[in-house]
Amino acid sequence: MIKKKIIIYITIVLFLGFFVSAAFLKSFNSETYLTFTFQDAVSKGWIWNAEITLQNRTLNTFYQSDSGLQKYTFTNLEPGNWTIKVSAPYYKSAIIPVLIKKGRNNLPQPIELTGLEIPNLSYFVPFEQIEGRDINIEFRPVGKDGQAVLNHPCMDLWISARITIQMKNDLTAQESSTSGSYRGQEIYSGALEWVWDPLPETLFRYSAVISGDTILESNAPLHIIDYLIVIPKQNSISREEIGEIVEQIWREKTPDKLKMILDKDNDRFTYFVYTSWNVEGIQ
Repeated sequence: MIKKKIIIYITIVLFLGFFVSAAFLKSFNSETYLTFTFQDAVSKGWIWNAEITLQNRTLNTFYQSDSGLQKYTFTNLEPGNWTIKVSAPYYKSAIIPVLIKKGRNNLPQPIELTGLEIPNLSYFVPFEQIEGRDINIEFRPVGKDGQAVLNHPCMDLWISARITIQMKNDLTAQESSTSGSYRGQEIYSGALEWVWDPLPETLFRYSAVISGDTILESNAPLHIIDYLIVIPKQNSISREEIGEIVEQIWREKTPDKLKMILDKDNDRFTYFVYTSWNVEGIQ
């Protein structure tokens, strides 16, 4: 009698376990969800403070991983034709039609957002660090309020630099001073290939390197570096056109003359000219 009760009890437990498992699997298999990624159109990296909406759901993101794009998922979706919207400050929003089928859905390509501007931008400040004969440069955007601009879209900058020997009284300048100093022999001129640093803890993300192998040797103690930073307006000018303009205007020797030429095309791009005087250590 006891054995019979035990068998009945085990049978009931197994039946209930089977029923619960079947119900769970049915629920899991019938769940409808969408997995996707999104990225900055220029840096191909994460976007600060993005908002994503689909059906009646909203996701908000801030910093993401620097090791690759993070996947996001909307669950418990209704099948049908819908649109997913991704927006972020100072970006053009992306609205993508999606067909949601019952079960698993995945967008194979990242949704891309195009940056519109670096907010409140007034100018860039380059910070140089000499390592051997190489010059490492960090470009720091500064707002109209005088404060650093930290979180912003990755704009497709065109950066050029020109290095000249710093002169004074027809001799190479020996002491740091801008008074009476002027540009002498040119020892470098060219466009810079910048990189974007995605590390969350990085404050200023644009940087570039001028290789010492591309700089003419100089025994002068002080040098001048002129920078030209161009931000093309969307769909207004190609990088090739910017390169042609820059190649011509670098023949001018002073920033004032550069600005006069560049102002003629200010409907197609914005630009910033900056000069670092008294740069030591370039040999």
